[in-house]
Amino acid sequence: MDLPEVAWLGLHEGEKAFCSEGSLELAQGRIGCRPAKLCRARTRWDGKSCSKPLPCPVGSYRDEALCKPFVTQTAVDLSLWANKVLKPEICALLAVNLTAETFHVVVDAPGNALAELSLAVESTSSTPSFPAVRRAAEAHAEALRSIHGDTTTSHLELTVVCPALTFLPPKIQPADTDAGAGAL
Repeated sequence: MDLPEVAWLGLHEGEKAFCSEGSLELAQGRIGCRPAKLCRARTRWDGKSCSKPLPCPVGSYRDEALCKPFVTQTAVDLSLWANKVLKPEICALLAVNLTAETFHVVVDAPGNALAELSLAVESTSSTPSFPAVRRAAEAHAEALRSIHGDTTTSHLELTVVCPALTFLPPKIQPADTDAGAGAL
């Protein structure tokens, strides 16, 4: 991917764009500061920026600094998995969206069997991120199927409402200074 010319970003030679809060991001042709604590997929807010945490073992999810199980000795808790793994992943995949996005997720496991698990995702709007959301949801379902065993329920419906997310404009660091973490 070719980077756009510096003039396109409104920067002059030697200047850098940075965010005093949040993470600098380029999305949908716009550069801006993603608000703190609203990190992209597979990253978490560490108090300063969005960073990749250490992965949790299979069958668990990250809750702050801890890994907590959604798989017990007897079954996979589909509701816990959907709310703690799938729901945050769906919203984290969205880039800049000026309006809230709503997704309806249906998970079926006939006979409570993980091997038979199916998942469907629908969107109430035509967000450009929808194909990525659907692919990510299916990838999570495939990972869940690999655990084998039974589920706590055979049917689950989940409405996921992702809030509107607008970027704040970045700050410009003049060419003759060194301040500004996260500069481009």
